[in-house]
Amino acid sequence: RDDTGEVLARFSSRWPMLRHLDDPIAGRSGVLNRALPQLAGRAVVFTDDDVHVPVSWVTEMAAPILDGTADGVCGRIVLADHLDRPWLTPHLRAALAEFVDVSGDLPGMVGANMAASREAAMAIGFDEELGPGERGFADDVLFGWRMKAAGFRLVGSTGPPVEHHLDSDRLTYAAMKSL
Repeated sequence: RDDTGEVLARFSSRWPMLRHLDDPIAGRSGVLNRALPQLAGRAVVFTDDDVHVPVSWVTEMAAPILDGTADGVCGRIVLADHLDRPWLTPHLRAALAEFVDVSGDLPGMVGANMAASREAAMAIGFDEELGPGERGFADDVLFGWRMKAAGFRLVGSTGPPVEHHLDSDRLTYAAMKSL
């Protein structure tokens, strides 16, 4: 609960294609599923509320979809520099949603930096039993696996990574012990 609605109302006066949808049901996957039919464009780009994106981010993530070479784009995610700790192992970094290798034939999808064609997103949808606000996470990972299984083409982004500015409370001993 914050002033997101007011911020979006101010932006929509200058950017008429922006729409604010209020959804009373908790859980990101359900909200995304109910928002997907409202899409007008050919590509949808996903991120999280604790992520900082480069200025060119939307263009770079959507380009392979708009030029017809991909149905989904997997983007790189790095922890913000101020959150780096010498004891963060690759496993712990991955658990904190750091995802730096999007190369190869089958890159993975992480919701903090991914894109999909409208067609693929509508065909696949998100599992509402997963995701923040529900039983766990991995709704984005499952979305990517289901895209691959359905024959949609996924590529890794060649653009710069987004920065994950997670709450530093997630770097405590107690929080790390639960990973």
